Amino acid sequence: MATLTPAALKAEIDTDPESLGYKVGAAWKTHPVLLELLNTHDQSTVTRRTVRAEELRPVFDREEFAALQQGDRDWLMMHVLGGDIDMSKGPVLGGLQQLFNAASKTRIAALLVVQRTGSRAEVLWGEGTIVTGRHLSEAGV
Repeated sequence: MATLTPAALKAEIDTDPESLGYKVGAAWKTHPVLLELLNTHDQSTVTRRTVRAEELRPVFDREEFAALQQGDRDWLMMHVLGGDIDMSKGPVLGGLQQLFNAASKTRIAALLVVQRTGSRAEVLWGEGTIVTGRHLSEAGV
């Protein structure tokens, strides 16, 4: 995941790759409008950094789980029997995607738990990122 830097923010606003409307003609919109466009939670899907194990355990289809090889079941249980599951580093989410095909009930249900609607800022710079007026000022916007 990229880091929110003044240069990255300025590039996002200057190029507007998702056509969100950061500019009117050649002029940038006001800071409050830019902040709303960047921070509103209706842009795209983001992966949650942390998921509680009890949120993930109910998604496993019994037949699909039973069809896994024992080593895969052990690996999966090691991750979902704990408290919080760190989804930001990828091995758990990647493992789920490898163990269960795209059409499986388990994979579909798991993605609904680990993903949520996020803002453009979160899509670019990670879950929980909020662009502030200070960020815009530092970017020269």
